[in-house]
Amino acid sequence: MLELALVATLSFLLVAIVASLLLRDELKKAGENGAASIAEANLIAVGMPPTSSVKAIFIFPWKTIQGIESLGSLPNLYLFITRVAYGLAVLSVLVGVVVELWA
Repeated sequence: MLELALVATLSFLLVAIVASLLLRDELKKAGENGAASIAEANLIAVGMPPTSSVKAIFIFPWKTIQGIESLGSLPNLYLFITRVAYGLAVLSVLVGVVVELWA
């Protein structure tokens, strides 16, 4: 069961990486507000260099990217997909470990 959980986790992380890269591109298209929002966080998503990733601090639901509401629905969708995919990845690892320890 743990192997299935790890495969699911890798799949969710792949989705999160792609969505975060799409979000980064949308923020770069937006101009200086998007670039400043990416640069202000300390934590980096998935260990990528700061210039090529969306910061992991934005994955937390209580953090917002400044000016994202003025960009339209596409960046918000990418941010939602990134947050959900990371949440599901963590959840699948936890469920896999619990099931493996229980069995």
